[in-house]
Amino acid sequence: MKHITMALLAGVAAVASAQTSTVGDTYPYGISVRGGIVFPIERSFSDIFSPTLLGLGADYTMDRPLFKGGETFFSLDFFTSQIGRKGNIVPLMINQRFYSNDKEMGGRTYGFIGLGVVFRDTPNNDATFGGRAGAGLELSERLFTEATLFLSSKRSGIGTNGIGLYVGYRF
Repeated sequence: MKHITMALLAGVAAVASAQTSTVGDTYPYGISVRGGIVFPIERSFSDIFSPTLLGLGADYTMDRPLFKGGETFFSLDFFTSQIGRKGNIVPLMINQRFYSNDKEMGGRTYGFIGLGVVFRDTPNNDATFGGRAGAGLELSERLFTEATLFLSSKRSGIGTNGIGLYVGYRF
């Protein structure tokens, strides 16, 4: 019985090792990170927070676009006037990006639009419907710059509309 058990274990181990014969590529394809400043364009937003906010963001580009001729990506942003205190804004959106020229021409420009939810660490801690639209320029294969308009519905008398200016890096 021991010989049969050992033979079965050896067979399972051989099949398992054949399944993982090579180490996969662990490079984070489809991920972008960006940082910049966000300017509130609504008085209730700038009165509670500050005239300028730190803006950080990350994007994940999907392998298959929802609409032909573009790229679909998820974006997660974070706006704050001071890390560690109340007053943070976190938009989570699904977006579509459309390029205006071919990659071979260099310096591609693009536009994007997205919809999602905006989580707000305001005095009432709430979430609201939001959207974003913007334009960007690829400065090199990995480096880009973007201008983004963030819009959200008002809740508790506070709107979180703003314009963000970013520099980013694509992995």
